[in-house]
Amino acid sequence: MLRRSSLVALLFAAGCFAEPSLESTATSGGSSSGSTTDESESVTTTPDPGSTGPDGSSSVTGSGTDECLAGRIGCPCDDGTCESDAVCIEGFCELAIPVGCGDDQLADPEECDDGNNEPGDGCSPICTLERECFLAHLGGPAETSIVRTYSVFADGTMSDFASTEVPGHNPPLTGAGSELSRATIPCSGQVYVASSTSGVITGLRPGPDGVTITDQVDVPAVRELACDADLGLLFATRFVDNGFAIDTFDVRGGTFVPDATAQYTDPTILAVRSARLTLDRGSQRALVNFVEDGSSSIPPFFVDAIYGPNSITIGTPAVIPVLRNDLSALLYVAPTEQLVGVGAGSPDGRAVYRLPLEKDGFGAVAVQTDEPWADRRNIWPLRLSTGEIGFAMGGSTGVVLAAYGATDELEVRGEAVAAGLPGTFARTAFNDSILIVASPVGFETYDLTQQEKTGAWTMLSQLAESATDTFTSGAVVPCL
Repeated sequence: MLRRSSLVALLFAAGCFAEPSLESTATSGGSSSGSTTDESESVTTTPDPGSTGPDGSSSVTGSGTDECLAGRIGCPCDDGTCESDAVCIEGFCELAIPVGCGDDQLADPEECDDGNNEPGDGCSPICTLERECFLAHLGGPAETSIVRTYSVFADGTMSDFASTEVPGHNPPLTGAGSELSRATIPCSGQVYVASSTSGVITGLRPGPDGVTITDQVDVPAVRELACDADLGLLFATRFVDNGFAIDTFDVRGGTFVPDATAQYTDPTILAVRSARLTLDRGSQRALVNFVEDGSSSIPPFFVDAIYGPNSITIGTPAVIPVLRNDLSALLYVAPTEQLVGVGAGSPDGRAVYRLPLEKDGFGAVAVQTDEPWADRRNIWPLRLSTGEIGFAMGGSTGVVLAAYGATDELEVRGEAVAAGLPGTFARTAFNDSILIVASPVGFETYDLTQQEKTGAWTMLSQLAESATDTFTSGAVVPCL
């Protein structure tokens, strides 16, 4: 049976921090309300006046559920019913494999037959065309914005699938691939969307009949998200008076269960302008770059926070003097144990920064300001066929593919893709074999495997969208 298994040496001296406050709290469990409908396995949420968010504000949570939801493939089928394309066998929902599927002979009702029953190769174990779901977040009016879900197939073709209304940004985000490109991320099989100053995080689950809002939680002034998939923890940064905070939620059951919260405040900080977030999952460190608002001459701060289930502790911020202003993107790269960021550089323009992580903080910073990094505003990791960790870096001049070479310098691999398109960002699908480029005119997909071999881009498909649409961020997850 096929079963789906459910910046330290550079610290500034006195005067940088005046009587800072480091606070952390942990919560085990959380209140919940709402109802689950057996028909679609979705969760309908309603406000619970008695529940509170991490800062004491009212929040909305859905019904508490176990990690394995009844009716899903690989999960129990207590009442004998399962989702589509599954049957109940010995108390568990298993894939329903048509007779002859996997024999390399196409026959009704098969959509494909590649001679095996393995997933992830474009033809599913039940001989249907595999697709992954790309959820792209549109900027919108203050009240609402739209997340559009697209089917992505193994040959790179895309099709419009569903649109879902979520709380809007206030003011709206502007520019595709904006500096909040990590406001939409995948985590534990769902996609989570942070709606900026609307102060709401929304959980979305794409299924065969559309996209379901599984839960929502109020997190005032939320900025960016990150995920530790091993622990099923969703992280969020938000602004507080004289500083910032990090909140964690256990999302393994598809709903928001408050896990822990911590904040850093300093009376000398009038306000925080940005709070970039990335995770070192191996060492369970949350790494935050935040910048005080009001003065472009003040270098950004870096914070190293240690986390675990029901706990997070923020360390003493470090200041990296060579950095100018705030970073527009921040990424931790596990094999190299270093932070990579893009942001404002010297008078030459934008730059790429590299900060090795050390046991007690951050090492010396390396800076690259060459032309390929001009106006890069977001970064997304991908694994190259060579085993290297590469980066798809978007901005106002298309997307560049880069990786660290033998000289330990970040190198561009081939020409920029979609070079004539402004405001781009990129995501990958099907185990980093397909690159999806989003821009104000729509989407283009490219063969990443072929590009690595030849250095030339092969476009697989295009999907035009209205020029008035502004895609700000996105995430790819399996379509259920």
